[in-house]
Amino acid sequence: MQQTFFGAFLRIVLIGLLPIQSSFSTTLSSILIDSQQFYSAYPEQLPLGEQFAEAVEASGVTVSNPPQDTLRIVIQLVGPESTLKNQAILETFKQRMRELRIDYRLDTFTESDYLGDKEGALQGYLKIAAMDPDYLLVTGVHAIQSRIVERFLLPRKPKVIVYDMATPLSSWENHPPLIYIGFDEKLATSQLALAIHKKLPVKSTMHALVLPSGYLSHTRCDTFLDRTYDNNRKIQVIRHVENNRKLAYQAALELLSASPVDFVFSCTQAISDGVMMAIKALGLEGKTQTNTWRLSSEDIKGLRDGRLLMSYLFMQDELAVGMAEAVKRDLEGARMPRLYMANGHLVYMPLSDKRLGELQRQAYRYSRSIWQK
Repeated sequence: MQQTFFGAFLRIVLIGLLPIQSSFSTTLSSILIDSQQFYSAYPEQLPLGEQFAEAVEASGVTVSNPPQDTLRIVIQLVGPESTLKNQAILETFKQRMRELRIDYRLDTFTESDYLGDKEGALQGYLKIAAMDPDYLLVTGVHAIQSRIVERFLLPRKPKVIVYDMATPLSSWENHPPLIYIGFDEKLATSQLALAIHKKLPVKSTMHALVLPSGYLSHTRCDTFLDRTYDNNRKIQVIRHVENNRKLAYQAALELLSASPVDFVFSCTQAISDGVMMAIKALGLEGKTQTNTWRLSSEDIKGLRDGRLLMSYLFMQDELAVGMAEAVKRDLEGARMPRLYMANGHLVYMPLSDKRLGELQRQAYRYSRSIWQK
């Protein structure tokens, strides 16, 4: 125990001498490296990514070089552990690690464990460092979290895996995490915008509920607005709303009560949930539609009753499987990509019950029972 706290203290002293980079205080577009830029700069990474994807999509294969001691893994979650997304992350990761036969101890660390300021970031760092993990799995990187993560990158202990982010940070290029795992949000949103453009009649009225700032605001919300403009479509109302279902519900009630709307773009799943609730509350099924970013039982109901025009279905479990596979490959000393992007598909009617079930099983291989709650 003394060695653990001494190691934590030593890392704080050494890294505390370094300036914490203001990664998220500058313009996101200037620090995010999209997939096209990344593979242009590192063409050798593309085949590594493809090989890694094959392993993720296949059944788990037992690790060939198991560690002698129990691994210590800390997973830093965004939001309460009780959310469906966090439950699914944990369940999928645990199931895959069992398949790989890796002996480990898993500790969770949530945003509630630290305050949203520099002092909170230091306290968060201290708590993780005291756990002395071999691997730190980070499921979201915003301003405060980035300050915590940066302190672990230079000493390379623990090894950091960044989850749900497929745009490497230029400010971390000299000491990158073990791997970034996520979805190509820009590509997915561009495909969604084109599909919506083709589906909606030319004179359709459109509103948009978008995030005020942050990673998804840049990669998803802004991309949709840009692509819609490129398609010569006008969005009558663009309203900023926090990533919260209740706030989105209230905003959607106001918008939909004020004037008829054919389609409301929802930038996140929480916003989608609120908009779908508002459409149902106002009895506008089949008259006003929105989009979602998953395929839960409620989303399938929305496709059938007309609240939902389409969904972009991310193969969500592939991300947590990717984290487990990254740990395995690192233990084996195998070559591994710095970036892995999971798959996704557009989903819209008409589709049979059989096909919808197949898509659900593909996206939620390990966590379907959780998403059906």
